[in-house]
Amino acid sequence: MRKALFAASIAVSAWLSPVGAAMAETLTLDIEDAAMVVDNQTDRPTLHIHLNAQSAKMFGDLTIRHISSVVEVSLEGKVLTSPRIQSPILEGSLQITGDFSEAEVEAMVERINSGAQLEVRVVDE
Repeated sequence: MRKALFAASIAVSAWLSPVGAAMAETLTLDIEDAAMVVDNQTDRPTLHIHLNAQSAKMFGDLTIRHISSVVEVSLEGKVLTSPRIQSPILEGSLQITGDFSEAEVEAMVERINSGAQLEVRVVDE
């Protein structure tokens, strides 16, 4: 599969930016590959993302630091999901579920595998 590479390295893209009075941590993730899978429980198309090793480490660290926080996961500025972190995500794989059609998930897969940026931002501490 094509490796999606982004201009900024995850090491320099983890930054703090003011959001109102609070500070929000944001990561831009380097993605090894993305694919559409069908969720076994809901039978719905799901976006499956496999992060590269460095992004997996940074994302895992973020999930450890922000247990119980809400994060926004965005693709090209559009929020795909806003889950609450319930436990650390250390394996470097993400599944994004929602009310997406197969065509929508396939379009996201194509954009990600062509280099579109995926961002994760902590929005609720």
